[in-house]
Amino acid sequence: MISKERYEFIIYQTTGMGLDAIWLYLCQDAKSYIKRKTLFIWMLKKMLQDNVIILAKDGDRKSTRLNS
Repeated sequence: MISKERYEFIIYQTTGMGLDAIWLYLCQDAKSYIKRKTLFIWMLKKMLQDNVIILAKDGDRKSTRLNS
């Protein structure tokens, strides 16, 4: 997908921002919409697995893991 260094760089640069910031950073790595969408979903899964992001529902924060 993308290198570990690129993954960590995107996380560092987008900390505190919305998910759209990740989408925008990925446009440098993928020129087509399909490729960027695939990278975006991969990035979200990886961030959930690494506990970088936490999903919340109705204000209830829960650490969630996706089945790969």
